[in-house]
Amino acid sequence: MGRAREGELPSFRAWARRLVSELALQDWLVFFYFCVLFGAVAIFGTPGEQRNQTLVRLGALAAVLVVTLVAVRGSLLTRPLAVSLSYRLVIFGVVQISYFMLKGLLPLVSDRAYDSQLYRLDLALFGFEPAVVMDRFVSLYTTEWFAFFYYGYFFVLALHVLPFLFLSRKMKLFAEFGIGMLTVYCVAHSVYMLVPGYGPFRYLSDHFQHPLIAGFWMERVLEAVNNAGAQKDIFPSLHTAGPLFILLFSFRHRDKFPFKYTWPVTGFVVVNIMLATMFLRWHYLIDIVAGITLASCACYVGGWLSVRETARREKAGLQPVWTPLWPERGAERALEPAQSATLRQAQQ
Repeated sequence: MGRAREGELPSFRAWARRLVSELALQDWLVFFYFCVLFGAVAIFGTPGEQRNQTLVRLGALAAVLVVTLVAVRGSLLTRPLAVSLSYRLVIFGVVQISYFMLKGLLPLVSDRAYDSQLYRLDLALFGFEPAVVMDRFVSLYTTEWFAFFYYGYFFVLALHVLPFLFLSRKMKLFAEFGIGMLTVYCVAHSVYMLVPGYGPFRYLSDHFQHPLIAGFWMERVLEAVNNAGAQKDIFPSLHTAGPLFILLFSFRHRDKFPFKYTWPVTGFVVVNIMLATMFLRWHYLIDIVAGITLASCACYVGGWLSVRETARREKAGLQPVWTPLWPERGAERALEPAQSATLRQAQQ
């Protein structure tokens, strides 16, 4: 028994070292994002049942992430379809699910709201507050117009993220998109804990002379915000950063299908979404500027890092950043020997 254990230990250490080396940039990004969330609640959260429940939920999501990374990057899962599908769903899914926890998490971390500081910053930098200026243009038609586009945020995300997750075979393009999108959402969710606020709708309520009229689309927006919104998630504006990143990505690759056809339409929709965030009184102008900055940085960083990460992994003989969900027959046969070689190398 003693000899067997002695023989097994170096093998496990080699496998563990290989596992760590196989982790990609987005793996580390999402892992540290959960460390930030968990650490913030554990250190700054008010002791009580709400804090304990939040820690348990965060721990459960983190456990799903870690188990998936171990199974995929540690080559414990070898079927190509299972590898790609589970990895894609988890790496994107846990970040999106964590957003729905922010409604309870943000008040735990901080009971402050920085609306007064953000409003004063708008007046100092820009000399006006767009939500207040646009109050004079409020009517049923203008409210419904911008509410439609505000709600359209979800369609913009779905029409770009889902095809990449389930259809794309262009892995270098997917690597750039994935790193950029995950950067946008992980950074934004983290900054919400540092700069929480409610927005003009609440803080500047006495500045508005015309109430927003709740038509069909405005009712959908209010339902989404009240039921799933984090309430204090204003800086930076994710309704700006997410769609704008998609627009910048589409424009950068406008020589490729389908972006050469879709980027002008995406641009029109994104501009209206950004205006809607202020017309509907959810965001200050500085929130929009922060969202634009985040999207621009993520687009640049995603393009710069994805090229280097892909080259680094190819040179080191590591797994691809992403693997095709629907590989060609030849690619599927080639993937299995590569994974077997990885296992043999880890066991040596």
